[in-house]
Amino acid sequence: MGLRASLAWYVQGFRERTGIQTDFEAPDELPTLPAAVSTVIFRVAQECLTNIHKHAPASRVTLRLVIGDNQLQFEIIDNRKGVPNLDSCRQGVGILGMQERIAELNGTMRIESGHGAGSSVYATIPLLEGMPAPIPSTYAAKNRAIRILVVDDHPAIRHGVRTVVTGQPDIIVCGEASNTTEAVQLASKLSPDVMILDLKLGDQNGWSVVRELQNNQSATKILIYSFFEERYFTSSAYRAGCAGALSKNCNANLLIEAIRTIHAGGKFFLANTQRNPSESEVQKFSSWLLKISECLANRAGSDSRCDTHLIGWSHNIFHKEFISPAVLT
Repeated sequence: MGLRASLAWYVQGFRERTGIQTDFEAPDELPTLPAAVSTVIFRVAQECLTNIHKHAPASRVTLRLVIGDNQLQFEIIDNRKGVPNLDSCRQGVGILGMQERIAELNGTMRIESGHGAGSSVYATIPLLEGMPAPIPSTYAAKNRAIRILVVDDHPAIRHGVRTVVTGQPDIIVCGEASNTTEAVQLASKLSPDVMILDLKLGDQNGWSVVRELQNNQSATKILIYSFFEERYFTSSAYRAGCAGALSKNCNANLLIEAIRTIHAGGKFFLANTQRNPSESEVQKFSSWLLKISECLANRAGSDSRCDTHLIGWSHNIFHKEFISPAVLT
């Protein structure tokens, strides 16, 4: 019995024993995996499902197996209320044991939880060089699902996007990233069709991901997905070469429509998002330019101080006042 069949069998038994709605998603056919990899993934599934049942019952759990070009990713996501002490959870005997097993295969495991957003376990194991690639089924060959990479620093948002696309047979989430470095690395490793990208990633800037993918000549199309209203970033996203832009305040159907439109080669920018700046915004921007000019005039004598101030002002203008750096281009 292969890994896919073993997991499907165990999930069915878990569902019948506990009454918890448990779903399992995986390619129709998997490559031939080393016994050590299959064993570790199966043990991770057992440990996670046991913990969910014993310590924090959930009403729904999803197990997802994704095969990339050079790695295997196993995800277990539940809808419980979240782990109150995530650091303590990460130091648990069962968790540490799983991490050790995965580390022996040069893999990694991370745990995420947000208040009201459930908990997620992600195990990633690199596939050995020369390992056969997955054999696509007839359906997959003709109707390959749209693969999306979700980039957002909030676990609740990433979970929300997954929830939205879960019921769509033509869209799957192939990966998640919480910062710019992970976003660029996963875009290169997974080659997603569409990247859903937030502009504010902690203290990092999503526009740097746009530039990096363009420099790498990536075929991944980018949909800016920001908390800000479209009018603040649509024009900048269009000029930066992105394929679309949406506010997180949009409804789920609009997000699905944007993903499909972009994958089909179209652009998705909502109309009537342009506006003239208010008088207060003009004053703020003019004041910012004046400070920049004064700083540059004294730059020769105090480069370090000047650079610090420039960074601080840029942060205030671009992030707190919601104006994109691309406005200056």
